[in-house]
Amino acid sequence: MSTISLNGITNLGNAHALSLQLINATGTGWDDVKTLISAGGGSGTVTSATSPLTITSGVLSVDLSSKQPLITSSTDLALQDATLRNITASASAFTLKGGAISYIRDSANNLIMDIQNSRVEFLKPVNMQATANFYQAISLTNTASSLSGQMYVTTGNKMQWNGQEVPDLPTILGLLASKITNGSGLSRTANNTTGAVALSLDQTFQHSQMKFTGSTKTLRNVTNNSVDELTWGTDVLATVAQVPINIVQTNQTATTANTSFSNSSITIASHTRGIHRLR
Repeated sequence: MSTISLNGITNLGNAHALSLQLINATGTGWDDVKTLISAGGGSGTVTSATSPLTITSGVLSVDLSSKQPLITSSTDLALQDATLRNITASASAFTLKGGAISYIRDSANNLIMDIQNSRVEFLKPVNMQATANFYQAISLTNTASSLSGQMYVTTGNKMQWNGQEVPDLPTILGLLASKITNGSGLSRTANNTTGAVALSLDQTFQHSQMKFTGSTKTLRNVTNNSVDELTWGTDVLATVAQVPINIVQTNQTATTANTSFSNSSITIASHTRGIHRLR
């Protein structure tokens, strides 16, 4: 059999040969190519497969009828630049695992929300259409003024803001009724339910003095030599005990017989000139 040596020639066009041999791995001999292909399983038929793969008459098929599809045939799915990783689903939970920070944007590429281990941040207003439950304190921050505070519920189902109780309406009304007090000369009536407080003059209170509009003087009692005197400014006022109610004067002269005084009249009687009365 003739042997052809290529000696570096790489392009022979079409070549026909009865056999083709390659040097073996040890470099000590030659192996026929057809023998190597047959020994390596280069030809034959696959006869077995594991579910969901099946082989029927040499045809390999995939059967997904027992699997619950994530997307049904009636669902429209349009994806662009989508990379999905670490998604798991079951009858009780759906898990979506993203990177260190996961972002949600709208169609205009506006950032709506970011999700990370330390927080979930909403970048747009959030509308709650149902009751929202908070299981920790609520922190409110005024970034412009560098102010912040916490609101939470404490013992007795009382709301607190930064450690101070936020009173409800019944508490406020009760505080109004209890904290509004009266001074000397006033009496007080309070209603803890409505918070109403009524103040009135105490008629039994002994005032040291009284002032009146339209005057700079005061009416007061002054004790002088153990005697109580009612004074108006610096003037002592006469009392009923000090003003004579009935005065009778008798004079046995020819001019005046007698003179009498009372609260309502003055009577002067004369024996020489008749009786004259001045009322």
